[in-house]
This record gives sequence, structure tokens and C-alpha cells, in this order.
Amino acid sequence: MTTKPSESRWAVLQRALRERQVALGIAAGAGVLAIIIGVLIGWRFRPPRESRDAKRQRIIRDLASPDKRIMQRGMRQARKAGLFNDKSLEKANLVGAQWNGIKLPGAAMPSARLVDADLGGAQFVGALLTDANLWMADLTDANLAYSNLTGAQMMNAKLRNARLVCADLQSANLWMSNLRGADLTSANLKNAQLTEAHFDEQTILPDGTRWSRTLDLRRYTDPTHAQFWRSGDVKSPAYGAVAQDDTE
Repeated sequence: MTTKPSESRWAVLQRALRERQVALGIAAGAGVLAIIIGVLIGWRFRPPRESRDAKRQRIIRDLASPDKRIMQRGMRQARKAGLFNDKSLEKANLVGAQWNGIKLPGAAMPSARLVDADLGGAQFVGALLTDANLWMADLTDANLAYSNLTGAQMMNAKLRNARLVCADLQSANLWMSNLRGADLTSANLKNAQLTEAHFDEQTILPDGTRWSRTLDLRRYTDPTHAQFWRSGDVKSPAYGAVAQDDTE
């Protein structure tokens, strides 16, 4: 700022203040404008919100990850999103999932692909696993009581010491599965495939008896068998007399 010869000291000071205020106003305006531009740019280029299906697929990938940390992250997110309760995991590809010891009571995963999954010691009480593919899955010591496994593909599955009390295994394929020590009390085995399945004297059959080599397992699976077994337990999926369509 230059001083004019005719200006008094007071006039000079006033002019200086006015110029300072103008400068500050311009700077403030520029700052506000910069903020507005930044917000607009951020809004324009922010990533699009993840769709529900994309989120579901991402969580499924995490659930099937061999990395325990990633799997646990997926498990937390799946529970938070309610995916285990609303059948969002129907037909989910969970091949090789490492869910040893996981607790998922009442989980709804119809037709899920759990091929070669490690589910040892897992808690699936009351789970919905109809038509699930559990081929070669390890379910050693797993609790599947009251679960619905109708039509499940469980070929060569490891079910040693598994708890299958009141489980519905109607039309399930248990070919070559390991049922040594399994508890099948009150389970429904109607039309189940038990060819080459492995039992031992510790296996508890649907009627509460122990397996033996002389036992005819068809009385639990074949509705046309003269002694086809039905449960007297109202909580059992095998409760009651033979269905009408089986006697026609």
C-alpha cells in the first residue's frame, strides 16, 4: 500500500483496514468455494452403493474362504445381515468351507453346496438343509438334531458320533457315509439311501436300538416293508402311521 501525500495518518489507517477486509473476504470466499467444489467432486465420483446381491455374493466368498480370519469376517457380516435366517444362502456355493465348531442353530441354507466342507463339531440344531450337497463333508461330532435334511446329498460324508436325533433324512443319499457312533434316535429315514454306509455297535438307530450286522435296515427306509418303522414321538419327523400314499 502506498501513501498519498495529502492523506492523514488516520485516513491511511482506515484505507488499510478496508483493503484488509476486502482481502479477507476474497480469501474466505475462495475457501468456501473450494469446500463446495470438493463436496461436489466427492459426490460425483464416490463409488456406487453395493447392491444387496453383490453384498450377498461377497459375504458368500468370505464364508467359503480357507483363510480363517476372512471366514470369520464373513460369518459376522452374514449374521448381521440375517443371511442365515431368510434363506439368502439358498444354493450358495460354500464348497470347502472351514466351519469347524461353528454355531448356527436354525440356519436356513436349502440347496447350499457344502461339498468337502469341514463342519466337524458344528451346531446345526433345527437347521434347514433340504437338498443341500454335503458330499464328502466332515460332520464328525456335529449336532444336527431336529434339522431338515430332506433330499440332502451326503455321499461319503463323515458323520461319526454325529447327533441326528429327530433329524429328517427322508430321501437323503447317505451312500458310503460314516455313521459309526451316530445317534439317529427318532430320525426319519424314509426312502433314504444307505447303500454301503458304515455303522458300528455304537450307532443308535431311529427306534433306539443299536446297529447289528443281522439287522434289516430296510425297515427304517422302505415304506413297503412289512415292519416299516414309525416313531411314537410327536416331535419326530417319522411320527405316526405310514402315510396314505405309501399304502396305496
